[in-house]
Amino acid sequence: MRFVNFMLCVVFLACSVASARAGDPFDNARYYIGTKNNAAALQDIDSGQFDINMQTSEGYTLLHYAAEAGNLAMVDSLLERGANPSIKTNLGSTPFDMAIGTMVQTRLKAAMAGGKSASPQAKGTGDFDTARANIGWRRNDVVIAELDKGLDVNMQNAEGYTLLHFAAGEGNLAIVKELLQRGANPNTKTNSGQTALDRAMGTMVEAELKKAGGKLGISASLETPAKPVAQPAATTKPKANAANDTPTTPNSPYAKMCESRHYTSSALCSDSTCKMREYRKWQTCLKTGSYY
Repeated sequence: MRFVNFMLCVVFLACSVASARAGDPFDNARYYIGTKNNAAALQDIDSGQFDINMQTSEGYTLLHYAAEAGNLAMVDSLLERGANPSIKTNLGSTPFDMAIGTMVQTRLKAAMAGGKSASPQAKGTGDFDTARANIGWRRNDVVIAELDKGLDVNMQNAEGYTLLHFAAGEGNLAIVKELLQRGANPNTKTNSGQTALDRAMGTMVEAELKKAGGKLGISASLETPAKPVAQPAATTKPKANAANDTPTTPNSPYAKMCESRHYTSSALCSDSTCKMREYRKWQTCLKTGSYY
């Protein structure tokens, strides 16, 4: 009797699986993408029962769902099968707009730009986000391990930052040297025009970047403050605190430099502790002229 019950259970489970597979193949694929059961998703996608760029009533494609799930492997598979990265939902969102994770964003950005390869990390399997996070924690062995896997040292995230930008901003001299030795470009600019040197002014990293040929980007105009216009001595009496090149002078070039670095660095923070730390650095910069 137990054997009969067991066989009935097996038959029931088999029927359940068959029933699930017999459902809408697009919906099945969408579900499997969300759970990152990519093999099952590809089985439905490759069945040929729907177009790779099919949209829901809200305008979503499978590429939208893969991007939103941060499912990098599926994003690659869909792009290889001809998924269009520029299709918009009814609300105007592309898969890139919904993407979670730097690698997913980078893949989609490259695909939207029409590049031959949607995978800028084809050289290896090192993970950008893992390396970036560990730069700040000074876990340099982890960063180097990701680089050894073949991570492109000049890879940029959606905002244009490279690992060298992050290492410079964190004052991680050891990783800055490591990246430069591996061919990192010290003059790559972010979307806002920052180079690594912009984020390293006033730190030990500054000299290392300059030695490698690093130049300022958006802070170039602040490197040498404009000299104040000389006034006739007979008619103008100098003020006690008239130095325009001190951080404490409101709206002086150095004060603006401190403020610029504060807003750039705090924009990368994901919690209040980080933002408070950057605020303290800003206040210190206004007093000393050094952000770090």
